[in-house]
Amino acid sequence: MRIGRFWLGLMLSGGAAYLAIRTTDLDRVRHAFSEANPIWVALALASVLMTVGVKAARWRALYPRTGRRPRFRALTMALLIGMTANLLAPARLGELARIYVVERLEGQSKALSLSTIAIEKWADLIMLLLTFAALLPFFSWPTWLTAWGQRLAWLASALTATLVASLFFLNRMHSLAERVACCLPARWSNSVLGIWHAIQEGLFALRTVPQIGALLGWTLMVWLVSASTNLLLLRALALPSSLLIALTLLVILQAGNALPSSPAKIGTFHYLAILGLGLFDIPQDVALAFAVWLHLVVVVLLIGLGILCLMWISFVAERKPT
Repeated sequence: MRIGRFWLGLMLSGGAAYLAIRTTDLDRVRHAFSEANPIWVALALASVLMTVGVKAARWRALYPRTGRRPRFRALTMALLIGMTANLLAPARLGELARIYVVERLEGQSKALSLSTIAIEKWADLIMLLLTFAALLPFFSWPTWLTAWGQRLAWLASALTATLVASLFFLNRMHSLAERVACCLPARWSNSVLGIWHAIQEGLFALRTVPQIGALLGWTLMVWLVSASTNLLLLRALALPSSLLIALTLLVILQAGNALPSSPAKIGTFHYLAILGLGLFDIPQDVALAFAVWLHLVVVVLLIGLGILCLMWISFVAERKPT
């Protein structure tokens, strides 16, 4: 299935790349690309780094205060490696990579990290759904994107119900878990109870209204900083720039994550950016130049940083004092 998805992603990316360039004047694309203001491009690069930092800070806040929270640096490296895995691998393996990196660097329980990532994904899903709903009245969305929004609403509802049921089940069935664990060998019993407690701790961010509010506040900050990258690059190319355009691009590119794609999302990323800018009557030639810049600033930068983090872990973090 992974091999099939990989080849399907290559075909979709190739088709998207063809659609992106078939009616464009490449000379105009090169001219628009070269005219980008380097100061605004540098600010866009800084906003990508800030987005990673805010995401790492949010992730750290999801770990319970009762134990030793992972260091900010370790979570940042785990995030970058996870993003790189998602951008390069045919299947979304980034979340698993994050769990193993945090365990290696900080000794954190896999179950605890998995719980925090589940909450993080839920918050991002809710924010994506709310943003999409808020943008609906402004223009007519493509049919495929409207259908995606409907599936997104069902997914958000299912994930919310699952998390609520998990909170109820874990809090009410603790004694049952202990009785089941007593019937198992000691080695397995300790593992079962350890996983149970880790998941309970990982869901602490959803236990009270203030904690949920803090989680959504962090998530709103993540989304605003992410949208600022689009906004700054629009300014860099002297294109119409507004929060509406920046958020619309963010939603459409997030929707594209559900599609199979080639490694580094070459082709699909660019075509989706062109579609988003096309909703605001921005010519395809200039839109393609913007898409290339955005791909370089976001995708290529994150992949480069993720590879550097992998190299650091492999060649520095593994070194033992002599």
